[in-house]
Amino acid sequence: MKSREFLAAHKVRCTEAFEELLPAWQPTSEPLGLQCPRCGGVDIAPAGWTDNRQKRRYQCRSCKRKFTEQPQAHVCRCEIPGQQPSCQECPEFKQFMERVNQRMAEV
Repeated sequence: MKSREFLAAHKVRCTEAFEELLPAWQPTSEPLGLQCPRCGGVDIAPAGWTDNRQKRRYQCRSCKRKFTEQPQAHVCRCEIPGQQPSCQECPEFKQFMERVNQRMAEV
């Protein structure tokens, strides 16, 4: 099989697998909320703002550490996977593409 024919067949298999699995696409990542970076505690209280008032500061009630808010998990809200540049790093998209690859191998 020539290279172009192989690539064309691969593209067709990939598109078919993608479209077959797309209706089941439901990203499940949820933010974990605030968590202390030192002890992992979730009993957190507001503790003011950073000097430039750009970020909120919090204090852990367990170990008393103060910290700025930091996201704990990726949240995917894509309706169609792979359309945003950030999808390449999304764990939900990576799992979806693994399923697409598995389906392509079956076809």
